[in-house]
Amino acid sequence: MWVLIIGGSLAGLIGLALVAKVRGLRRLFGDEHFLEIARKVPAMKDAALASASAPDVEGRVPLDDARLVLTTCGLAILYTVGAEEGQFVHACSVSYRRGVTAHAIGEAFLAYLVILLGLPVERLKLAVSASTAHHAEVTLSPDDHAAVAAADVPEVTATNIAAIRAAIVATRARLVANRPQPG
Repeated sequence: MWVLIIGGSLAGLIGLALVAKVRGLRRLFGDEHFLEIARKVPAMKDAALASASAPDVEGRVPLDDARLVLTTCGLAILYTVGAEEGQFVHACSVSYRRGVTAHAIGEAFLAYLVILLGLPVERLKLAVSASTAHHAEVTLSPDDHAAVAAADVPEVTATNIAAIRAAIVATRARLVANRPQPG
């Protein structure tokens, strides 16, 4: 009898955990979350571009750094721009603060950032850190950097979010083609 009660309780707890996880992922990939990110990217881009000539950040980035976006769904996004030997290195990092950053999460949101920031997809170098954060980096010439810096962040609204989602899927497929293969 006790085995049934304990087993049933355990099954119920597992079920509740799964429901909570699915709800969290629905919110993470929901329209409102994409709109929230789109609202925050212009300030993040401006801050990254303004610090392009500053020394690179060593270690942790302070939570009040304008190049860091923390979303209501638990995503942490960091965009930095650094100058190196006459070139500009643009780097984006995405991590899910509530658990492992699966490829589906990291790649989808990196694709979204690439679209919003206007970075060249084919030249991006991708990496996944030991903490499962997903990273994309591209080195740009001064002219290419100036073009990215001058480009406005596209407006994302409830009326064009379906087109943006289609662009994310297409961009993610191009990113995955650049993903380093094990071995």
